[in-house]
Amino acid sequence: MAQPGATSTRDFRGIPLARPLLVEVMLESQLTLILRRALLASVAASVACGGSVGSGTGSESTGTSGASSGSGASSGSGHGTGSIPTSGATSVTNTTTFSSTSEDPCNPSAFGCGGVNIPLSCFDGGVSADADLTSTQCTDLCGNPVAGCMVDTTDAGPVLSCFVGCLGRRPAGLAAARPRGPRVGRHFASAAHLEAAAVDAFALLGAELTAHGAPPALVRAADRARADEVRHARMTARLARRYGARPEKPRAKRAEPRSLEAIAIENAVEGCVRETLGALFAMHQATAAEDPEVRRLMRGVAPDETRHAALGWAVDAWARSKLDREARDRVRAAREEAVVALRAELSEDVPDDVRAIAGVPSRELALRMVDALDASVWSA
Repeated sequence: MAQPGATSTRDFRGIPLARPLLVEVMLESQLTLILRRALLASVAASVACGGSVGSGTGSESTGTSGASSGSGASSGSGHGTGSIPTSGATSVTNTTTFSSTSEDPCNPSAFGCGGVNIPLSCFDGGVSADADLTSTQCTDLCGNPVAGCMVDTTDAGPVLSCFVGCLGRRPAGLAAARPRGPRVGRHFASAAHLEAAAVDAFALLGAELTAHGAPPALVRAADRARADEVRHARMTARLARRYGARPEKPRAKRAEPRSLEAIAIENAVEGCVRETLGALFAMHQATAAEDPEVRRLMRGVAPDETRHAALGWAVDAWARSKLDREARDRVRAAREEAVVALRAELSEDVPDDVRAIAGVPSRELALRMVDALDASVWSA
């Protein structure tokens, strides 16, 4: 059995795990190159297959505006199946399944970052309008992984509004958001909600790294990331308000002290997988978004978020150097499962208005991005 602290184990680029400061210095620039190559390969494959890569500037540069890194956010989260007991309502289940080609309102063809409205008549039972639904409950009702949902009233009648948040580091126990407003506004409100949640996530990460004796450089990097997310949350909230929505403040249960393995598993999912893909998404958004303010925002956010993803890999390298072989295997398994979950989240296309205005990759391009990162990073 490999002993904790063994120096022979290496990370996916061959950097010794027992040298976290070297990892921290090297990973940001290396990750940037990997992301650029993955973006170019994904776009080239999409174009070759007749796909669309979006609009905006009409080019597919990294959008880092001279910076050495790129990043950002898009897509969703949530898990669960079964019947949902809601406060003041009978147990209800959405008995339909989503189809990418159906025009049935109970089976919407566009279900992506901006979310979708499902008529309440599609459900076997009633849903309480004031129910505080969790992400798991919303996933069961909406039929796909989502960040949140709520009962809303539209000109066509009452609906369950299902929306998907954006990629990024989420704190444990984060409650579902319930943004109101037009679909594009809800997209940016969800992004702002998760950016604000990431403030707490990085604060917790820094405290836990300190408690487990991590190198001070990693703790400082987590604190810098926390400050970045404060700024990102303000900027995305401004976009949400511009498009008629208002983001909610994140609510998360206070986490109990956790083992190093538990921290490493969460970091593998939130940092190594979700933030890494989020960085690649933002490189695309920085050039593909039709709204020039979104492009400017993503060019500014890009260096920060890629640095956050690199921090995730640096934490991964340090933590695994302290874990035994069995624990490292469980961390790797969590990362692999997170990639599978991402494919499910991205299996439905993004609404046209969200894709155009925000520059969110289409389903085809997003899945090609996952393939590229899986080959170059996650399975390496």
